[in-house]
Amino acid sequence: PDFFVYMGESKAVSWGSSHTVWGQLADDASLLVAKSIFQLPTQVPKGGGMRMLNKLLRFNMSVVQH
Repeated sequence: PDFFVYMGESKAVSWGSSHTVWGQLADDASLLVAKSIFQLPTQVPKGGGMRMLNKLLRFNMSVVQH
C-alpha cells in the first residue's frame, strides 16, 4: 500500500476526511530525515498531482506504544 507524508506549514484542510492521519515524526532527527527525502529528485505525473520520487526508497518503520 502507498502512503504519503505531508510537510506543509498548516493543516491540510483541502483533503477533508478522505485521508487518515495515522502517525507522526518521532523527533527532530526524524524530521531531518523527512526533509532530506524531500530533497531527492521527483516527477509530477501527467495531469498534475503529488510529486513522486524518481527512485524507489526502501525503509523500515515500527510501532511505538505510548
